[in-house]
Amino acid sequence: MQNISYLFQKYGCPNRRRQCHMYAILPDKPMQRLVLFDIDGTLLMGNQQGKSALMQAVAPAPFNREHRISGKTDLQFIFECLEPHYGEHELTRRLPDLFDCYIAYLRESYITDNRVRLLPGVRDLLNALESHRSVCLIGLLTGNIQRGAQIKLGAVGLSDYFTLGAFGEDGRYRRQLPPVAVDRALRHCGVHFRNRDVIILGDTTNDIDCGRPLNARTIAVASGFDSHADLAAEKPDFLFHDFQDTDAVLRAILDPL
Repeated sequence: MQNISYLFQKYGCPNRRRQCHMYAILPDKPMQRLVLFDIDGTLLMGNQQGKSALMQAVAPAPFNREHRISGKTDLQFIFECLEPHYGEHELTRRLPDLFDCYIAYLRESYITDNRVRLLPGVRDLLNALESHRSVCLIGLLTGNIQRGAQIKLGAVGLSDYFTLGAFGEDGRYRRQLPPVAVDRALRHCGVHFRNRDVIILGDTTNDIDCGRPLNARTIAVASGFDSHADLAAEKPDFLFHDFQDTDAVLRAILDPL
């Protein structure tokens, strides 16, 4: 097994002391659920700071400003905007600088704009999941690159809840992220989560779609970018208007399917 501190440095979220503590108290019996949350539109809602920061980062090159970003990875958005201009090889070479530029704009916007808000029921749900740590490994499955995720979660005080994640630099398309999260969970706690024991929670049709190759349990929430009707058409396992009914969402996560 790889060194724990290395895993947290590479895959974890900001508060490493808390994560080390959580790792130390993992129970002898295997975890039973890998619970993976999207961020934007699912946990929190900003004032388009993320999209604005990405657009500023790619602005020196011509691109179609009508590209939709919700439900996509940051990597996919950048390639859709800039690959026609630079080509794949040159754009790949430029990615580290583009990400650095994006993070600088994002950090500045989140410091100066206080209109980031936690969505209804989120903190109560995360606190309730805390009491089920013996059976649930709580993580992220987000199109945000990891540094962007840390900035956004920090703005609403959610950094401590998540043990690991799959992020926007881990795959160009969202369907590539769930296997990454499953692999990191295996390395973290020695459990290979499969099928309906992988739970993906998100607010877009892409969140639902990305769970299909793994036969994951999908929980959609109409608190963000896609409408209740559009989400329903994708036939998630569960669909909520928001997360305010904590008990109902917990049952959707914990009950067998």
